[in-house]
Amino acid sequence: MDFSTVVKSLRSIDIEQVRLDNPIGELWSVQQITTADQRFQPDILYLGRLSQLDRPIGQPAGPINLLLLKDGTLPDSLLSITGLNLALLPESTILNDVFPRLQTVLLDSSRIVSGMGVLLDALLEDKGLQQLADAAAQVFQMPVLITDSSFKYLAHARGGPKSPEFNELDVRSGYIADSLVQEIQERRIDEQIRNAGKPILIRSNRGDEYLVSSVSINHVEVAHISLLTGGRPVGGVEREMLRRFSQVVATELQKNNFFKVNRGTPHASFLADLFENKINTLIDARKRLSLLGFSLKKVQQVISISIRDHIASEGRLQMIMNQLRKLIPDSIQMIYLGDLVFLASRSAPQGLSADELGELADFLQASKLTAGLSSRFTDILDARRHYIQARRAAVLGVGSAGDKSLHIYEKLLAEQLAEACKERLPLTDLIHPALPMLQLADRQQDGVLLETLRVYLQCARNPTRAAAALAIHRNTLFYRINRIATLTGIDFEDGDELMRLSLSYKLMANSE
Repeated sequence: MDFSTVVKSLRSIDIEQVRLDNPIGELWSVQQITTADQRFQPDILYLGRLSQLDRPIGQPAGPINLLLLKDGTLPDSLLSITGLNLALLPESTILNDVFPRLQTVLLDSSRIVSGMGVLLDALLEDKGLQQLADAAAQVFQMPVLITDSSFKYLAHARGGPKSPEFNELDVRSGYIADSLVQEIQERRIDEQIRNAGKPILIRSNRGDEYLVSSVSINHVEVAHISLLTGGRPVGGVEREMLRRFSQVVATELQKNNFFKVNRGTPHASFLADLFENKINTLIDARKRLSLLGFSLKKVQQVISISIRDHIASEGRLQMIMNQLRKLIPDSIQMIYLGDLVFLASRSAPQGLSADELGELADFLQASKLTAGLSSRFTDILDARRHYIQARRAAVLGVGSAGDKSLHIYEKLLAEQLAEACKERLPLTDLIHPALPMLQLADRQQDGVLLETLRVYLQCARNPTRAAAALAIHRNTLFYRINRIATLTGIDFEDGDELMRLSLSYKLMANSE
C-alpha cells in the first residue's frame, strides 16, 4: 500500500500532507521512531514526533516515509531530504491509538496483495474459469459461485474444510434454483449491486448470506461472483479482494469469445445450452425462459444469419442486432459459432407471418446479409435440429438462388433431397412440419387427423372420394380439414405445399 493510501485510511484525523516525493512506493509495516539516528527503510512507515527529529538525520539510502506528531517546528534539514514522504498529525493526536490502526491497515493490505498474487498466478496458468474459482475458494476460505446473466453456473468451488456448504442440488442442475432467481428479481438484487458499484452483502430468504460482486466487460454486466459467507464476518479485505477478483474473472471471460460477443444478452447461455442438448425436460426449459422474462408460445422457428464475413465492427453488429430485434419481436438471440441466431416464438401455427418475412428479407438484402429459416416446431427441446436446419438453409439457398437473402428450409425440397442423397441426412429432416404437429395432436386427443390428410391428398382433394375412403360423412371430412388447417397453417391452395405434404408421407413411411 502506498503512502497516500495509508494516510487516507486515517479518515477521522485531520492530517496535513507536506511532501510526497515517492507516490508509488509500497509500505509493508509500521514502526515507531525511537532515536533520531536510527536507520530508515524505504518500505516501512515511521510513526513519531517532530521533536524526536531535533537533529539532522542525513540523506537516507532510499525513500523515507514519516508520519509525525506536530509538536514542534518543522526543521529545514528534514525538508532538504530527497525521496521524502511526510505527513503531520495534529498535536492532540494520541500516537498509541494511531499505531494499531496503521498496523491493521498495512496487515490488511498485505493480505490483499498475497491473495491477489495467488489469483493472478491462477489466471496466468491459463487453465480456465474453474481453476480461478478453485484458487479463489482457497484464498477466501469460502465457497465461490460464478454465474452468468441467465443465472447459469459458470464455475463453483468449495472453500476450506471449515467453510459453509452450498446447495449441491442447485449446482448440479447447472442453474440457480428457481426460488432464488425469483427472489433476486423481486428484490432487484442485481440492481442493488449495480447501484452500489462494489461488493455488497446479501441475505437470502432461506438464510444464506452472500458477498456478491458483478463482473463487467466494457461496462456491460456479464456475470456475478458470490461468496457464501456462512455468517462469517466480512470486512474491507474480503470486499476489496472480491472487487479485484471480479476484474480477474472479466479478463478470463474475455478469452472466451462467446462471452465477449454476447455480453448484455441475458438469454445467450440458455439458448446455447438448448442447442447443445443440455436442457433435459420441457418443464425445465419453460421455467427457465419464464424466469428470464420470455414467454414461450405455440410455434417456434430458428433464424441463422451468417455474420463471419460481413460485419467487421462491433458497432455495426450492435446496430444490426437492435434492428433485427425490432423486426423479429418475441424472440431471443445470441451470437453462436459465427452466426447471429434468433429463436422466434409465435402463437399462429404458420409461425412468422408473411409481412414479417418480407420485412426481414428486405433488411437482409439492404444489409448484404444471408439468413436461413428453419421449419416450424412445437417442442422447444428440438431446437438443436432446427438450428442446424436454419444454417443448412442459408448454405443451400445461396447455392441455388444467390440473389435472395432469406432462404426457407421448407421450400428447398429439391436441394435437400440432393443433399440427403449426397450426405445421407436423416429423412425426418425433410418431412413437412405439419405432419409431426398432427401426429402429436392425434396422440393427445386420440384423433385421426394425420390419416385424414393422407387420404384427402391421395384422393386429389376430392371430398366425395376421400369421405368414402374414410367411411365418414362429407361434413365430417370438411370439419377435419378445417381443423387441420387451423392446427398447422397449411395452405390448401398452394400446389407446392401440397406436393411437399404428399412427398412427406412417403418419407415418413420410409423413416419408420
